[in-house]
Amino acid sequence: MTTNKGKAIIGIAMAVIMLASVFATFAPTGSAVSEGDDFNHIYADATVTYTVLVGQDVQFNATGANPWSNPENVKVQKFEDGVWYDYRGPWADGKAYNVNWDTDLTLRASDGTDSVSLSVQEPTVPLKLKVGTKEVSSVAKGTTFKVDVGGINLFNEDIVDLVVKDSTGKKYTTSPDGQNLNDITVEDLKGLEFDSTDWKVETYTFQVSTEPTKACGLDEDSAEKTLKVIKGEIAIEADKTEVAELSSVKLTVTGVEGDDIEVWCDSSDAVFEAGISNTPAEDSPTKWITKFRKFEDTIDEDGERTYSIKFEDTGSFKVEVYSATADDSDDVDITVSERSVTLDLPTTVAVGQKITIMGTATTGTYVDIWVDDELYGKLNDMVLENGEFEKEVTTTDVGIATPDETVRLKAWIDDDQEYAPGDNPPAGSADGEETIRTMRPEISVELSTTVVAVEDDFYVRGTANGMDEVTILIIPPSGGGGEYITTGVKELDVESATVSKTDDTFDKKLTVDEDAQLSWHDVYVVAVGMDDRWGNTPYSALNDALIANYGVDLTDRGTYGTKTQGDFASILVDLTQAAGSDDLVGIARIKVEEISVELGPIADVGVGDPLEVTGTTNRKDGFPIVVTVDGPKTLAETVKVENGTYTATFDTSDAVEGTYIVTADDGDGHTDEATVNIGAAPTPTAAPTAAPTAAPTTAPTIPPTVAPTTAPTPTPTPTEEVPGFEAVFAIAGLLAVAYLVLRIKK
Repeated sequence: MTTNKGKAIIGIAMAVIMLASVFATFAPTGSAVSEGDDFNHIYADATVTYTVLVGQDVQFNATGANPWSNPENVKVQKFEDGVWYDYRGPWADGKAYNVNWDTDLTLRASDGTDSVSLSVQEPTVPLKLKVGTKEVSSVAKGTTFKVDVGGINLFNEDIVDLVVKDSTGKKYTTSPDGQNLNDITVEDLKGLEFDSTDWKVETYTFQVSTEPTKACGLDEDSAEKTLKVIKGEIAIEADKTEVAELSSVKLTVTGVEGDDIEVWCDSSDAVFEAGISNTPAEDSPTKWITKFRKFEDTIDEDGERTYSIKFEDTGSFKVEVYSATADDSDDVDITVSERSVTLDLPTTVAVGQKITIMGTATTGTYVDIWVDDELYGKLNDMVLENGEFEKEVTTTDVGIATPDETVRLKAWIDDDQEYAPGDNPPAGSADGEETIRTMRPEISVELSTTVVAVEDDFYVRGTANGMDEVTILIIPPSGGGGEYITTGVKELDVESATVSKTDDTFDKKLTVDEDAQLSWHDVYVVAVGMDDRWGNTPYSALNDALIANYGVDLTDRGTYGTKTQGDFASILVDLTQAAGSDDLVGIARIKVEEISVELGPIADVGVGDPLEVTGTTNRKDGFPIVVTVDGPKTLAETVKVENGTYTATFDTSDAVEGTYIVTADDGDGHTDEATVNIGAAPTPTAAPTAAPTAAPTTAPTIPPTVAPTTAPTPTPTPTEEVPGFEAVFAIAGLLAVAYLVLRIKK
């Protein structure tokens, strides 16, 4: 029996065990052991937290100081919710390869007797090239630089290579100044320095790469770093030596660390851009000798300084650098041409249409475009990206609102003055200009088919440049009193369709009602013009204009029920095409028919020959027609309508001889039938081999073939005896003997 006192003792013991487990995770942090081989060696020292890097090979050692009692039983366990759970292992030989243990878990290794804490980390192999404390990408020849791998978490005993290559791809095992680059311990790598005196003027790449068999099995590389070794003398280069006005040019000056230099250009049209790159800031009076024309500076650790300059006029300019320290100088010539803008515009444009105004500029950061000497908001400060600009606009938003005119667009680059919409253009000639000819908007209509069956779909399609929306009216064969094409009631079909802002197209799908009036329906597509008024009325709504001018209310059949198709044609054409109207109208016709499915002539075939069935229908393209061939055996195939026809081809290899009924069915109760015979397959006859025949001396006479007047004698059955040649000769002999006897008696 367990007493309360016993329970208390057990509880205390459990608490002590749990606390011991938790505190084990905070054991003093030490390190695992790298011996420069394939394994991270982990011993059973409970006072150490062993570091394991993801991707390493790990060995739980059975020998040496603090060996494991049972290395083949070692498991990695994780601590969650106050309990240790098995997580990885065990491994038969105590060796785990290419570990991928979670870095976010609290882990330990245990063989049931001993346990140690583990710290799992992602491998980190940073690399920087530095002169002093500054990271550099170039050094002057003769400068000392070092490899900085601060933050690396590989073990000091791990073996790595410092991979150094020149621009040709040549790999160095020893650096030009005699340093070994292969099989370096991480500890030695951390203090590696180079003297660039004997290095070539060249661009090199550096990368730290582990040797897995000498770095605990870890296969890991750093990022590549580039270092350019430059001449240890004053030099100046420009990234562009031919530019347009106002283009920025990047200047690079190289020299030896500590050289005091002066940089200048003797032209009032050359301006160093203060504060850009290493160009002194405007508020650096101790560096500017002549404001924005000449300044002083000092070459720093990487042996390189960069500056920015631009030119406000055309011509040839010389930029110079002088080093008082080295008593040396250099210069570069830059040729500057006129800045320009090339506009890429359509030749003609419909008023109200969306167009893209685009082009290229030889320099600058933005472009302003005036339309007939007026600047509009959408064409103000058009940003240049890689020398290109682009803006989609509606013509009426940028002053292009009158048809049959020539509009001139002028562009200026980065003018010093800030402009706002409505401002006059800059003085002087534009950096680029072009013209556009305007025209009236147009509308076109196209139907997906000219004949449609009831219950089928059709599309009203077309283009309407400059328009946002079109209205579609469909007038039945008997006019306003006819059956509406899509609902089967005696009302007019009035639809709307949105015009695409991308390509000016519209598209409307309509389904013909089963009770729609048969014969030809008139289809009208209309759109209000640029003045947003129908015809010469003050109304922007079509129905309001029809009521006011023609007494026709599209919502009141009493006002249009007696109107014929001809009446509607007169009304809609008059409204949209009258003098002074800028409205648009497009006209098409579509015929509505009862559904028909018909079979074409079908030829008889033999077994094994393909059986082809064709037919016609007024169902829409893509509509499925089921064709069946029923007889001694049934064949079936579903085909799609294309341009009012359909074709099904059957393989009759497995068919049985006989007469078949062919049926075409649209699935809606519309069918057609025909018959076809599938007969016996012809028996192939081998060509006889003729015996050799001597050539006749004269051509043989071929007697005419006479058709027999009686049926040929049937071949006897096997039960009848057929006289042979021997019997015939015996009978003939007896008859001859009898004849001789009779002669003798006489």
